[in-house]
Amino acid sequence: SFDVHFPIVFSASGDAVYTTQQINNQTFLVKWETENEEKIFVPLDSSINAIHSFAFSTDGRKVALSAMKNGKSDIWMGKSDFSNMYKMTDDIFDDIYPVWSLDDETLYFSSNRDTNLLNFKNDKWDYFQQAFDIYAYNVRDKTAHLQRITQTPAENEMQLAIPNSYEITYLSEKSGIWDLHRLNLFQQNQDYLTALSSGLCAYSAGEQNIVFSAFQGG
Repeated sequence: SFDVHFPIVFSASGDAVYTTQQINNQTFLVKWETENEEKIFVPLDSSINAIHSFAFSTDGRKVALSAMKNGKSDIWMGKSDFSNMYKMTDDIFDDIYPVWSLDDETLYFSSNRDTNLLNFKNDKWDYFQQAFDIYAYNVRDKTAHLQRITQTPAENEMQLAIPNSYEITYLSEKSGIWDLHRLNLFQQNQDYLTALSSGLCAYSAGEQNIVFSAFQGG
């Protein structure tokens, strides 16, 4: 499984920082406006137990989040003020780490599904044996099928980022520890960006630079 944490995300314009908070068993979105340092608490759907991760679209108009409800994590989408939220995925699989393409036409995310169907309703599916792969959803066309980007049954791809228009970066434990990888979306070439002895725990990728934190001494 994976740890549900409290994500920290900048708005698309950079003028606000968002996180989540649990208050009396209710999940709140917390918006901190950097200019006037005002905190705004927005209650989310009462059925949402926790927010695993979320990302704003490049144009700042939409948001996608991975929310846990009844022990399952699905992708929700809505406006950037977290209104008009709806489930993009609604099945037995766990869907986490949504990120937008730079043109906002595609949403990438990690999932332990083994089907390209957007909403798979067979509750007897042996999905616990599946590692997390990267999938893509066509936001513009809203198709019922996903595109599978990676297919690595024994490896997990986590913490996705889109540094430019042709690459996706992610953490994978292909070598036995968590290292940073990148995938060329057009040529389908994968390679290592780091090869550390201790492994990474988190990172942030821009078009020119990447910063990361790594474990020290194991």
